[in-house]
Amino acid sequence: MSRPAAVRRFILGGSFSSLLAIVIVKAMGFAESVFVARVIGADGFGLLTLVLSLTNIMIAVATLGVPPAVTKFLAGEVSTSSQASRSTVYMAVRLIAASSAAVCIAVGLVSYFLLAPYYSNPALLNMLILAVILVGLTAPLIPFANALQGLGKITQLNWVSVAGAAIGLVLAVVLAIALAERGALIAFLVGSAMPGFLALRYVKKGIRGLPNRDPAIPVSAKGMLNYGLPTLLAGLSVLAAVYAMNSWLAVSSGFVDLGNLAVAGSLAAVIGFVPSAMGIPLVPVLSSLNVSDPKRGRGLVPRAMRITAFVSVPIVVIVIIFAQEIIGVAYGPQFSGASPLLAILATSALIASITGVVGSQIAGSGQMWLGLEINLAWVTAVISSAAALIPRLGAVGASLAILTGYAVLGLILIIIGRRKLLLSFDGVTVPAAWSLAFVGIALVLQSFTGTIRIQAGVGVTLLCVVSIFVLLTGDERQLVREALVLLGLQSRSP
Repeated sequence: MSRPAAVRRFILGGSFSSLLAIVIVKAMGFAESVFVARVIGADGFGLLTLVLSLTNIMIAVATLGVPPAVTKFLAGEVSTSSQASRSTVYMAVRLIAASSAAVCIAVGLVSYFLLAPYYSNPALLNMLILAVILVGLTAPLIPFANALQGLGKITQLNWVSVAGAAIGLVLAVVLAIALAERGALIAFLVGSAMPGFLALRYVKKGIRGLPNRDPAIPVSAKGMLNYGLPTLLAGLSVLAAVYAMNSWLAVSSGFVDLGNLAVAGSLAAVIGFVPSAMGIPLVPVLSSLNVSDPKRGRGLVPRAMRITAFVSVPIVVIVIIFAQEIIGVAYGPQFSGASPLLAILATSALIASITGVVGSQIAGSGQMWLGLEINLAWVTAVISSAAALIPRLGAVGASLAILTGYAVLGLILIIIGRRKLLLSFDGVTVPAAWSLAFVGIALVLQSFTGTIRIQAGVGVTLLCVVSIFVLLTGDERQLVREALVLLGLQSRSP
């Protein structure tokens, strides 16, 4: 098999197995979200969302951006050395353990003296202290799941992800009933750490199977932090913006509005299935090609963007047009205020999904400081928009601020991709126009009422799906045939 075909088969096979795993994981995560929201209500769900936004900041700082660095280096620089790979993983765990201890002490003090008095909510302090303890215990496990991705063990990674989600769901069912918001918090943090815990034995086995070629030079702490810190700062800037926006919304409009925003965001995350699935095998492939064949790596990006658009747009159209029904069936009438938010956030998720493929190229090429600069632009757009819109429009303003941020981010990624990463987007123009047209129609239909919206929505969705086959290139049709083979829906040609 030729190298291009092998790369395509690896990404396609990894994407399908990853997509299946992500669908299962997201389905269980969605079920967990629905169950918890129905048990604790909009107000409690808003409180949980605020605590989780703070917890995510803690985890980001505690991990120092090291987990993605583990993926990068195990797939690239130390991939030919068992000894160097083992030392690199252990270095990552030691860094995170030390950082977690410092973060937990600092956040515990800040929570007690500053945050609890600011929000005047006794339940918030108890939940924050619980979060501090759990983050300290679980953060050092996180890089093991990333190590599986770096080793190319996508099947094992998918398995531990599914198992971790299942454990989290079971815990959520039991603990949310018994402990309400605190139980849901425990389930979330333990469930998010389980993939790393379950990955331990697979990582050890994978590293033992690597050759021991010279030079066996492990990645130093400085080298890991040089990659990880810009990743940390980029992620931290986003998490800080999300927390600030959630805090403004909770203080100005209340926890009910924040709960509606969280529900809409949870449903909008469905659109990220495909790019998430592609990203799991795509990042290590781009990391490898960046060393061996940069031109071929650059050629994968626009193709991945086209495929992401073709698969994601029909989902977005359905979510936008039928937002009212989706919210009602999933979360119940108490979250009816989330319907208009879902239409806006679904559009944001589509932009993030398509242009996020460029982010995979940035990560694969190791240009993480560039990624930080891009994220800061997103943060600036979101914070400035949120400051103007949330006081006037509440949760709708917060959703529009997120849409503004992703629109700015997408434009910046395209410009940087063309000028700095030397990417060609000629083949993306038509799918982009097609996406814009159908999303625009869906947003118009979403404002209609009665059977007109339902009937027109079904027709537009069918037209969207049929039109995809007209836009597919010859290579993409071949990709579809290979996909059918992998799914067992078509026999392999001799």
